[in-house]
Amino acid sequence: MALVDYASSSDDESEVTGTPPVPKRQRIGTNTPTSEIKSNNLPPLPSSFHDLYATSVRTSTGDNPALHGGRKRTTPHVAGNWPSHVYLEWYPTSTEVDTITTLLSSVSSLQAPDSEHLAKLHNSLTSELGAALSLHISLSASLSLSTAQKDDFLEVLSNAFENLHRVSSFEVSLGDLLWAPNRDRSRWFLVLKTQKQDELKLLLDRCNKICEQQKLPTLYEHGSKGIKAASAEPLKQLSTLSGPKDDLSDCFHFSIGWQLEEPNDRQLSFKGIDCASLEAVKNIRVKIDSRSILGNRSILS
Repeated sequence: MALVDYASSSDDESEVTGTPPVPKRQRIGTNTPTSEIKSNNLPPLPSSFHDLYATSVRTSTGDNPALHGGRKRTTPHVAGNWPSHVYLEWYPTSTEVDTITTLLSSVSSLQAPDSEHLAKLHNSLTSELGAALSLHISLSASLSLSTAQKDDFLEVLSNAFENLHRVSSFEVSLGDLLWAPNRDRSRWFLVLKTQKQDELKLLLDRCNKICEQQKLPTLYEHGSKGIKAASAEPLKQLSTLSGPKDDLSDCFHFSIGWQLEEPNDRQLSFKGIDCASLEAVKNIRVKIDSRSILGNRSILS
C-alpha cells in the first residue's frame, strides 16, 4: 500500500487564514553584526573532553602494545575483573606544568649525539590529544578486583581513610630525580621523589594492611628495592636507595615521564642536566587535602 502525503494542519491553517510562512533563519555572512555571530557560536568544549576518547581503536580484548605506544601490560587482564589502583592525585598548575616540561626537555637531551637510536621520553603531563593529566603518588600496587570484591574493597578503604584524623591537609615537597623500571623492565619511569612525609607512610600502611587482609598484593613489599637511584657508575651497578628495610619513606614519588628503552649512562647520571630547571621543580609544593584522598577517582580507578 502506498503512503499518502497528507497536508499538515498547519499548512491548511496557513491557506485559510493567509498567515505567511515563518521565514528561514538568516545565514550568517559578512554583513551579519558581530553580536549576532557571537550569539550563534557554541561554547568551547572543556579540556577534559579530549581525554574521553582513545586515539587508537581497540580491535581485540588481548594485550596489544601497538595501541599504547609500545607499552606492555605488567598485570594480565582477567575477564570480569576490575584493574584498580589506589593513589593520591595532583593536578599541576599551568606554571608548574611549564616548569616540569622544561626539566623533561633537559633530561631528554641527555643522549649521546652519536647514538644510532634515540630513546623517546614521553611526558606524563598531557595525553596524546593534548588534554591535561594528573600526576599521582601510588598507595597500592596494580590490583585486579573481582566484581563481587570491588564495592566491599572501596567501602573498607574509604572508612579506613576517614578514620585517619591525623591526615587532613598537608604539603608534599619534591626531591631527587630518579629512574625506576617496572617489574619486567619493559618500561622506565622518570620520577621525582618526595621528601619524607609521615602522612604518606600512614596512608600506605593502612592501604597495605587492607590489601593484605583481602589477599591482594601490597605496595613496596620489598622495601625500596623497586626504586633505582641514578648513579654515575655503569648501568649494571645501579645502587638501591638506602634506609631501614621497613622504612618506606624513600619509595614515594611522582612519575613525570617514561620511555621504553633503558636509560644510558649519561641519562642515569644526569650529567649535563639543567640544574636550574631541577631546582625550580624542587621548589614546587604539592598540596594534598582530604578530598584528594577520599574522592572516588583518587581511591579507585
